Amino acid sequence: MFPVLLTPWLKSNFTHKKSNSPLLIADLGSGSAELTRQIIQNVLRKKNLQPLTIVAFDNSEVSQLIAQKNLSCFNESIDIVKKGKLNESDFLVLIKNHKKPVKVILCSNDIFNIENDFENIHFNIIYHSFFKHHLNKAQKIKIDGIIKKKSEIALEYDGYHSLLGATIQAFFVWKNPVLLSGAIFSNLRYYSKQELKKFSKDSKVYIYRFGTLLFYRGTYMRIVNK
Repeated sequence: MFPVLLTPWLKSNFTHKKSNSPLLIADLGSGSAELTRQIIQNVLRKKNLQPLTIVAFDNSEVSQLIAQKNLSCFNESIDIVKKGKLNESDFLVLIKNHKKPVKVILCSNDIFNIENDFENIHFNIIYHSFFKHHLNKAQKIKIDGIIKKKSEIALEYDGYHSLLGATIQAFFVWKNPVLLSGAIFSNLRYYSKQELKKFSKDSKVYIYRFGTLLFYRGTYMRIVNK
């Protein structure tokens, strides 16, 4: 479902380290945790690798329940911990007790308070998918600053503003007000290509187009390395 975002992850050197210290990953606005599920699926195919802890941030109880169900396909191969609001001391205990190759912690912490909630924790990778366009301009700037401070690598995947894409989607859903509103307003909240070009000063940005008709969408991948 997310091959564009999954590929940079799989090519990351972090996935090939052999170490007793867990690799720390954060998924912001994790939703159903579908991307996390695909990452775990690929990680479990490898052997004798660095233990992996993924902290999935989402303040929706419904989303967390869906994520828990979605990840249950791994049965006993991974640990899933649902913690509500997670504090740093509990987090340190959880990552020390790593009996399985992958541990997923579902939490409801405010992503804008990550610096305070995890003051002494630094994540190897922070990623998010189709999340950022829900934020206003000030929130986007703030979350970029937080991610830059708290991670070594940031992976950002979302749509970009496309008049063609919005027109095609609107044409096929115009009889459904809810879908029509979602198609139009989501597109308006996306970055434009010109805005994405500005990011190329401190990050790599890749532009993609995929799908047809109703499922047509322009997307981008932004990779920030320290």
